[in-house]
Amino acid sequence: MWIKRGRQMERGQSAVEFALLVTVLLLFLMAILDLGRGLYAYTAITAAAQEGVRYALIHPGDGAGVDAVVRSHAIGLDPARMTSALFEPQPDIVSVTVTYDFVLITPLISDLVGSGGV
Repeated sequence: MWIKRGRQMERGQSAVEFALLVTVLLLFLMAILDLGRGLYAYTAITAAAQEGVRYALIHPGDGAGVDAVVRSHAIGLDPARMTSALFEPQPDIVSVTVTYDFVLITPLISDLVGSGGV
């Protein structure tokens, strides 16, 4: 009878170990997904800023046009979370700054890191 009871206890122990391990693995998987999403957002914002600079060189002083071009080229990102600014210190020098409020979906990571712009 003791052996049977021991096997039942081992089954319970295995279930607890599995539950703990699955929780950690899912958290790790979600963190990897957040990393991929963040990398995509960074790449899309960089490409959108480059397109904004190209537009600003052809149409100097058109900040609203630059903003429209940046938002149209940031594919897959929420335009409501994006801001862009045009800076022209000289006629032949143009700078476009794009910020995006990236939100993490991993619960513990977002509590540790917080939300901030990319």
